[in-house]
Order: sequence, then structure tokens, then C-alpha cells
Amino acid sequence: MQWHEFRSHIRHLPAREMGRLERAFNLGKKVHGSQKRLSGDPYFNHPIAAAMMLSDLGADADTLIASLLHDTVEDTPLSVPEISKQFGGKVAEIIEGMTKLNSEDVAMSPNLNEQIETLRKIFTLMQADIRIMVIKLIDRLHNMQTIEFLPPDRQKALAQETLEFFVKIADKLCMRDTRDELEALSLSILEPDIYKKLKELRATEEQRGFEVIESVKRGFSAQNPWLGRETKIDYAHKSWNQLRQQLEYASGSPAGGLSFVTAVFVCRDADSCYRTLGILHQNWKREILSFEDFISVPQLNGYRGIHTTVIWPDGTRIRCKIRTIEMQEYARLGVSSVCFKGPTNIGEILPWTKLITPLSSDTEGSSSDFWQNLKSDILGRAITVHGPDDTTIQLPNNATALDGVFHLFKENALRTKAIRVNGQEVPMNTVLTRGISLELEMADAETCSLEWLNYVNTGFTVAKIRNALAAHPDHEKILAGQLILQKLLSVQKKGMLEEFNVKSLSKLLHLHGYGSSRETYIAIAEGRQKAQDVYEALFNPHSTNNQEQRSKYKARFSLPQIEITNLLKLLFNLGPHFEIDWPSIRMHMHNNLVRINGGIGAIGRDIKLFEKDLQTAGATDIEIEKPAKLEFLITTVLIVLWALNPVIAKYFLGNGVTPVTLISIRMLVFGLCASFLFIGWRATVGRRFTGIPNVLWLSVFPSVATVVLSIFTYNALLSVPPSLHLIILRFTVLLLPAIHFINKTKKWIVPLMIAALALPGFFFLLTSSLRNDIGSGIIFSVLALFTYVIYSVMVERTLHDYKIGFRYPAILFASGLLLGLFGIVLLPFINLENISKLLLASIALYAFFCVFIPHVLFYMFLNNRQMKNASDLFFLEPPIAVIAEISLLGIFLPAWLYVLFVLVLTGLYFYRGQGKAVA
Repeated sequence: MQWHEFRSHIRHLPAREMGRLERAFNLGKKVHGSQKRLSGDPYFNHPIAAAMMLSDLGADADTLIASLLHDTVEDTPLSVPEISKQFGGKVAEIIEGMTKLNSEDVAMSPNLNEQIETLRKIFTLMQADIRIMVIKLIDRLHNMQTIEFLPPDRQKALAQETLEFFVKIADKLCMRDTRDELEALSLSILEPDIYKKLKELRATEEQRGFEVIESVKRGFSAQNPWLGRETKIDYAHKSWNQLRQQLEYASGSPAGGLSFVTAVFVCRDADSCYRTLGILHQNWKREILSFEDFISVPQLNGYRGIHTTVIWPDGTRIRCKIRTIEMQEYARLGVSSVCFKGPTNIGEILPWTKLITPLSSDTEGSSSDFWQNLKSDILGRAITVHGPDDTTIQLPNNATALDGVFHLFKENALRTKAIRVNGQEVPMNTVLTRGISLELEMADAETCSLEWLNYVNTGFTVAKIRNALAAHPDHEKILAGQLILQKLLSVQKKGMLEEFNVKSLSKLLHLHGYGSSRETYIAIAEGRQKAQDVYEALFNPHSTNNQEQRSKYKARFSLPQIEITNLLKLLFNLGPHFEIDWPSIRMHMHNNLVRINGGIGAIGRDIKLFEKDLQTAGATDIEIEKPAKLEFLITTVLIVLWALNPVIAKYFLGNGVTPVTLISIRMLVFGLCASFLFIGWRATVGRRFTGIPNVLWLSVFPSVATVVLSIFTYNALLSVPPSLHLIILRFTVLLLPAIHFINKTKKWIVPLMIAALALPGFFFLLTSSLRNDIGSGIIFSVLALFTYVIYSVMVERTLHDYKIGFRYPAILFASGLLLGLFGIVLLPFINLENISKLLLASIALYAFFCVFIPHVLFYMFLNNRQMKNASDLFFLEPPIAVIAEISLLGIFLPAWLYVLFVLVLTGLYFYRGQGKAVA
């Protein structure tokens, strides 16, 4: 295209601007030179086409010049300073705002994405000049209009990006003509079959709509001839999204709250708009809750007008949109109808632009956080909320009560004491709905805490809370950051923070740019650094934000008035973000309970989003956790090995092996295995942890208790069946809660009475009913019971008080040294000549599998609080031992004794629940 052809499209501009435009036209044509588009056309045809589309919107000279040259900085040697020199600072600023960042611009931070950072730049600069975003939209529109020359995969990627971002931003600028065309072009590529059906539905509705509009014109004019002549009534198409919703219902019927016909009433002035509303309401039935006054309270995108729905005499539902001529122009063209006419206070027209600065500054250094906030606070849908004194604001959809008070009451929200919705006090994380009224009860002093970040869904509120937290003294923030990180380490079963060497945090510091662990703790306390990222740096140092592995989670929640279709629709909407395994879903209609058993795939940090989405959908009593497969496996192995221990020991004792021999070999094998475990642990992850002070001294009691326990156990097994021995040991369920109760309350009478009545009575019954030699064995079993209880309590206290955690291989190694020495001391008392090599090897294997492995699992078990929920399975030990002693040893006990076993185990099992409460 030549200059004279282009000039014919810009006749709305004054003659004095033509010289600048001609120079820009010629410069763009020159620097783009022989560059070609994929269509084969000269590349400069694209800037020309975009400029002509902007001209149709009434663009000023600076905008058109910027459009003609908008790709020159990226694709040609031309620079921003040169453009500023030739065409002025305004043009240069617009082009600079549109210029993409490159990889070098974000290379210094691994958490920055050049595409998202380009968006951040555009949004930040457009606050000063909204024309930047308008040009960007028109540029994308022309690219979509000529998309057929791109490869299919690139077409889909461009269309998806357009649908997810540019369509939404066009809506936020109220440029609905542009929005509709962008959306149509995107749908035609991404879902051509659906788009075809939508076009057919639109054509069908249009034919019927024009007929209805004629009826409306006649009816309206009949009621007020003068106003009827002054008011223009037109048919309006539904948006593509509304048509899609309508298509989902049978036969395209007007269900789901969608009006069948939309009529636009264009009036002379605002007063005429309200008179038109009065005529409609006086003469036709109004649909309840359909009235919305966007003249008094404009939408976030600056749209104004009055909406209502009336029922026509033939039953047709008519959505009436009443506007002035200026409002109608703005409804179609949005900010492009005002931004080219001179200086514009964009903050007054588009209130949401005031959110950009806090959102951007709060997420500086994290592209993903900025993108999430952009989608939730700006690009998402909005709801209207009412405050005191007839105040009305619009909030992002999914905003919580705490979000609402921050948007409505600003800094006073930091003193939140209670929040009321429609007069009723509600939790801070209550998701708000359209039309509610919001009240705030304030405390005398600031009440803001880090926990509040869990109660909000909007980036604006997050920024305000973080700023408030940042004002606290550093020493408080350091302590708070440590507590938060420790909580996550405990949940992830990774031990205590004190266990870690401070140098281990260097991975995090390198990844996130903090200079010390002190800064890291402060950043966590302020909410600027996620504790999850610290965890990843410590335990997955090679992972990145873009390479995190998904884990499987299970969920349990209640959904009021559950319907299969509604549930499936909810989960289908969540599907793209979470890998939901449909066969794992279980619905319990009688109590509105839904279970998803290990069928949710998500990154750990994103599973909270799944929970928030469920809350938004009305779900309550939500429980989400990882399926405890590993914990169950460890518990099962521990139970089986512990159950087989006395059975196999009984076998050795019955084949001429003395208790002293078993104890000696057991201690030697334990010491050797503990040494290998410690060496392997130290070579892999142990260097991350600090040493345990006085570890040898701490190991003395566990070692002595282990020796004493083994002496009592093996002497008991000389005459007592293994199953009976384990039944007696299960009385730990009775004794451990009693000891915890005494330790906690300092009251000893109640547990002492329980023990005094239950234990002697049970053992008297056994000793009086069995042979005398078994009676002596029972005494040894009882001694083993008390030794085991004391051992368990002392070891658990040591692990807790000294924060052993995942450093347990160190204390096992120290214990192994002492036990190994004891085993060596016993060697002179063993007659190895009478023991075959095969039997000796068998005893060594027994010591490894039935003694050492359970000890390791025992330490892991005490370190893992979540695994304690599986401890009910320990009641399976005696039944396993019964089966093993019958099949391996041929030991059969009287039937009444098996019945007694069942009764005792049942009683202990039900008592255990009370013991938990007491402890």
C-alpha cells in the first residue's frame, strides 16, 4: 500500500498531522524493507492494517504513528531514542510499552518469565497511557484475522492465548466489538464444530429477535408515544459465552437464567433512561432480582447502563439494556471511544487499573504469582457487594469476606475483629456472592497475621497483608518464619529445623536471591517467600518451578443437595488443572458425601487451589491428603516382622539355642547393621544435618533397655507360646496412655487403679489356668511388658526433647556400638561348636530381619505422627503369631484361650480410643 491510499483512511485527522504520519509511514516501510509475512505479503502490510483499524476507532496521530512503527524496535535496527527524536516522547513511550522483553532482560532471576514480564510491563505502563493496550488488542486482532497462514499447532497456540488473555482484557476495557471478534476467531480454530453450532444458534435467535423487537417497539410507543419517538430500540446479540451456555441446554431453550431476547434502549440522556425503566416496570411484569443500575455504580470496565428483564405478554423473557448514546458507544468500543480524544483519567474510568501497582510490586521477582493475581483480580469475573452508607463496589469473583473488607474499608481492614455478611457474623474465608451487604467490626489495635493469607483469594488483599506484615520487627519475623517452615517440615515428615545445617539453605538462597537464612525467614514471615519453596530447595534441590512432579491426593468433602450432574460439572471444570481420576470418585447420596480416593494429580503447592475451588462451589468439611501408601507399607512390614520375632526365637530356643547365644548374636548383628546404615546415611543426606550432642550418652539407656528386654523375652519364650507373649505386650495400650496421663496431669490414682485391677486380674486368670512352668514364663513376659513400656516412653521423649528426627541413624549407630560391645562380652559364654553354620546364619538373618529392621522402622514410626493413625493395625500381631506358631511350631492352645485372646484384644482396641483422649 502506498501513502496516498493510507491517507484516504485517516481523513478525520487535522492536516497539520499528515506530515508526521507520512514520515512515519515511509520510515516503517523503509526499515521493514524486504521482510515478509508467512502469507508472502510485505511485513509492513501488518502495521498498516492495524493502523487502519485503529483509524476506524477514531485514533489520534500519536496512536497511528505508534501503530505503524510498533514492530520496528523488535524487528529492525530502529531504536526507541531515535523514534522519540523524530516523533516525540509520547510515541516513543507507547512503542516502548508494546516492545517485548527478551531472555536477557529476565536472565538474572530464575523465577521470571519473559512473556509474563512483558504483560507486567504493558499493564504497568498502560496506567499512564491506555492506548498501549488498545494498540496491542488491535495488533492481535489483525494477527488473528490472518492466522490461516500459520502452521496448525501455532494457530491453536495463538488462538488459546487470545482466548485466555486478549478476549478477557478486551472485555475489561469494554471493547466488546473487538472482544466478540477475537473470541469468534479463536473458537473457529480451537472448537470449529462448536463454533459452527454457535453461529447457527445466533442466526436463529437473530431472526426471532428482530420479530420480538418490532413487537417491543410497538408496545413501548403505545405506552409513551413521545418517549417512543426519542428512544431507539435495537436487537443485541448475546456474547459467544452466553450462546455456549444456552447451547448446553436441551434444544437451545432459554434456560439457566439466559434471556431469550436482548433489547437495547438508546435514550437521549440519563433522565430518559430512568423514565424508560419506569415505563417498562409499570406496564410489564418484571423478573425478580433482574434489576441492575450500572449508571449509579458503573462496572469495573467503565460500562454504564440500566438492566432489567421483563416478561412480554406472549411469555418471552426480554433482557432490557437502557443506555444513552454515549453509553451505547462506550458499550461497543469501550475505552477506545474516549482515550483518543485527549488526556484521560484512566483510573476513574477503569477502577481496576488501580490494582495493578500493588499487584505488580507485591509479586516483583515472581512471574507466576503476578500471572495468578492478574487472572484472579483483573481478568476474572466480578460481583457487586454493598457496604455501609449505600457504598457499592465490585469485587473479583471468588473473593472472600476478608478480601471484601480490604477492598471496601482499605487500611481499617488491618484491625478486623469480626465480619458480618447480611448482618450475620461469618468466617474470614467465606466466599462472597453477588448482592450481599458487608460490615466490619474493628478492634482497637491491628489484628493482621500471616494466617490471614490463607483466608483470601485476591492478589490485592495479599499485597496489603504482606505490606502490614513487613512492618513488624525483624526478630518477630525471623521467629515466625522459622515456625512456619517447621510446620511444613513436620507435615512432610522431614524432622526438626534444628537438625539441619545452616549451609543447607544455600540452595534456597541461590535459587531465590536472598543473602542469608535470616532474610529467608523474614521473607517467609512476610508472605513473600513460600515455605514450600524452601522445602523444595532442601529436599529437591534440582527441581524448578516448571519441573515439579505431581503427586496423587485423595479428597473427602460434603456437597449440599448433591446431584450427579452438578458434581460432574464441578469436577469437569477443575479437570484441566488437576488430573482427576474419574473411576476413583465415590458418591454417598444419603449424607451428601463425596470421596475421591487417590485420584487427584497436583503439585503440592497447588492442591490448596483445588480446596478453594471446592469451597467456592459450596463444598464443606473438606479433607485433602496424600494416600498413606508408604506409611501403610511400613506399618505392615513392622507388624509382620514383630509378630514373627517371638515365633522364630521360640523355634531356635526349641532347637538347643540358649538365650545367651541368641542375645549375643543379636547384639553383634545389630551393631554391624547400624554401622552400615550410619555410613550410608552420612554419605547421602546426613551432611545436611547437624550432629547430636552427647549422642553416646543418650544411647546408654536404649541400649541397656534393649538388653534387658531381650533377656526377659527369651526367658519367657522358653515356656510361653509366642502369641500369649504378644498378647501381654499389647497391654502397652493400657499402660502408655496411663503414663502420658500421669505426666500431663500429675494425677496417678486413676491410671494406677486401672492397672491394679486389669493387669493382675488377667495374669492371675492365666497362671491359675495353665501349667506352673508357663506361670514363670508369664512373669518374664510381664517384666518384658514393663521394660518395653519404659523403653518406648524414654526413647520417644529422647527423640522429641533432642529433636532427633531424621538423625535417628546417628543414635542407632551409637546404640549399635554399645550393643556390639555387649555381644562381644557374651561370646565366651557361647559354645559355638554345638551350633551349625547354617543355624548360625539363620540366627544372623533373624537378627537382621526381625530385630534390626523393626528397630529402624520403630524409630521412623515414632518420628512420624501421621503413621500413628495406623497403629491400630498392631492388634494384628497376636493373630499373625497364632497362625505362625501353628504352622511353623505346631503349637495349639486351648480353644477357650483363643476366645480369651479375642476378648482381650477387643477390649484393648476399644480402650485405645479412650487412651488417645486421655493422652
